[in-house]
Amino acid sequence: MKNGWKAYAVLMAAVVLAGYGAGRVTGNRLVEGVILGESRMPLLVSKPVGQFYDIYRLLNSANPFSRLSGYYALVDNMMIDEGFLIERYGVERFAVTRRTILWALSFSENSRKVADFYRSIYGESDGETQSEIRGLMKRVCREGGEDCALPGGEKQ
Repeated sequence: MKNGWKAYAVLMAAVVLAGYGAGRVTGNRLVEGVILGESRMPLLVSKPVGQFYDIYRLLNSANPFSRLSGYYALVDNMMIDEGFLIERYGVERFAVTRRTILWALSFSENSRKVADFYRSIYGESDGETQSEIRGLMKRVCREGGEDCALPGGEKQ
């Protein structure tokens, strides 16, 4: 029985020492990464769940200005989901919010999907929105190499 306790005590001491050693190495590396800006670990320490919740709360607010802030937050955090934004474009009623969604979409990595969406709404849009789409198509086409033809043969 005494040998069992000794083995358990030695095992526990080894686990504690291993944990301490790993913590020292990891901690030093984390501090070095934070100071030099080479590590993404601080993002985990900065509670990203809180940021996601704040963005979610803004996007689902009844206040159109809060939703507007939410769309800007998506761009700031590079969280561009084309499907979600395209769906929200159809739901939003305020022109400034809809144009902000179009602007946010221009930062997407899926330039083909965005260019196709711009083409699909171009004809039914008012003059100001069409002008906005023409400008955004230039960005999408330049960065994504997409065909920039809009309905009616307009080339960007």
